[in-house]
Amino acid sequence: MATISQFYLFPSNPTQHNSDPRKLRITYCLAFKETSNQDHNVEKWRDHLRVMFAAGGTGGHIYPAIAIADQLKTINPNRQILFIGTPNGMESIAVPSAGYDFRTVPATIHPVI
Repeated sequence: MATISQFYLFPSNPTQHNSDPRKLRITYCLAFKETSNQDHNVEKWRDHLRVMFAAGGTGGHIYPAIAIADQLKTINPNRQILFIGTPNGMESIAVPSAGYDFRTVPATIHPVI
């Protein structure tokens, strides 16, 4: 069975902003790379990676993030995982119920520039 030993988060176009919410696009991509266990940096990376998820509003965002966190915990049970979200959103109940640390952040409206 193949295991995922590295993943990368990279911007696809981080400077592009669009004020029309119907035209918003994903600006970051999560890519997984399978490597052999002979790679000397894999074990070091695996032990020290901390992960934070920002997912809220609907279960369509929260539950997939929890599923990814579950998989990361399966790979390394000592992995540090933190979720952030709004205090009154669905995430404030779903995330702690799944057994993950949760911290609140205020929801703010950003002005259109």
